[in-house]
Amino acid sequence: MTHFFLLAQAGGGAGSSFLIPGLAFFGVMVYLLILRPQQKQLRDQQSLISSLKKGDEVVTQAGVLGKVVAVQDKIVTIEVASSLKLRVLKSSIQGKLADDAGPVKAEEPVKEKEEK
Repeated sequence: MTHFFLLAQAGGGAGSSFLIPGLAFFGVMVYLLILRPQQKQLRDQQSLISSLKKGDEVVTQAGVLGKVVAVQDKIVTIEVASSLKLRVLKSSIQGKLADDAGPVKAEEPVKEKEEK
């Protein structure tokens, strides 16, 4: 059994020099590709939940569209139809619907320059 320790000590010097930079690179890549985007998404979701107010048009994670009628501590009441109100958890609100900026204007045709 001691011969395994001798072999490990003899050949382990070259491989361990790449181990520490490799682990550091792997750790940085995991942070940049996985953890950082998740943290940003969580911050965005929390800011959305904290900014909910009466009159906002929202969509839930189930795809239900509605208008916020009341906001409580952890529950939001949304009006789906004129006489239908749903109580949902704040955490189930996926996002706000974008406000329409008005009708889309058709582009004017580009006039070609007349050559003389």
